[in-house]
Amino acid sequence: MTVAEVARCLAAPRRVLAVCIKGTEFAEIGDGFVVIERWSDSPFPSTNPNRTEFLGVTRPTCRRDLERVVERFADAGVRRWFFRLSPCPQAAALRGWLQELGLRPFDGPRYVTLARPAAMLPPHRTELRVRALPAAELCALRMFLLELYREYAGIYLATVGRDECTHFLAFDGARPVAAAGLCVTGTTGYLFLGATREADRSRGAQSALIAARVAAAYRQGCRIVLAETMSILPTSLKNLVRKGFRESYDTELFIGGSTATEAANITP
Repeated sequence: MTVAEVARCLAAPRRVLAVCIKGTEFAEIGDGFVVIERWSDSPFPSTNPNRTEFLGVTRPTCRRDLERVVERFADAGVRRWFFRLSPCPQAAALRGWLQELGLRPFDGPRYVTLARPAAMLPPHRTELRVRALPAAELCALRMFLLELYREYAGIYLATVGRDECTHFLAFDGARPVAAAGLCVTGTTGYLFLGATREADRSRGAQSALIAARVAAAYRQGCRIVLAETMSILPTSLKNLVRKGFRESYDTELFIGGSTATEAANITP
């Protein structure tokens, strides 16, 4: 599978999660989408929900689509937003148009997309117990999830009850210690938002959650399973590689908005 094909597979589950984010505005432009949260101004793509994704990935785009994106954020008064450039036939043209419109490359950590075939992976050997939870049980564990995910809790909780999403937790006895999600669209499974309590790290929770979700994706008819992580999270990357994932591509990031020039060289 080429990197452009992987990007096309990733577009659908990422769109599902973007629609779920409460308190934001969602709009489709061309074949991509825009997420706007008017009060956010984080200098980092991982904590700033203002973004555009997958333009030009599933069908051809044009400079006017990018102009509409820029206008949308300007009209909303967003000072800083990110364009995520995925592999596609028009990638070179998009880079040129982005810079002509005043966006600048983000000089920060790598945002890595990984892929592996869906398969019936055996459970990871650990003393922890992993299982998928229905919405009612997840709601009963709301305080744990809020504490675990912090600023990302709203995204995780917003996916509860979605038909495409399954939620897994790892337990030490009856005590929850880690959580993660699986989003399935068509024959693609997407692993999202894995997190472990700091005191319970290095016990195999995430490896067990990865194996459980890959197996669940296979049972749901998936052919490919995708995941994303950052180069500044080496343990996350190693856990995925140990479970058969291979790096496919890095997402290129560009900064737009009135703070684009000074923000372009920020590194966390």
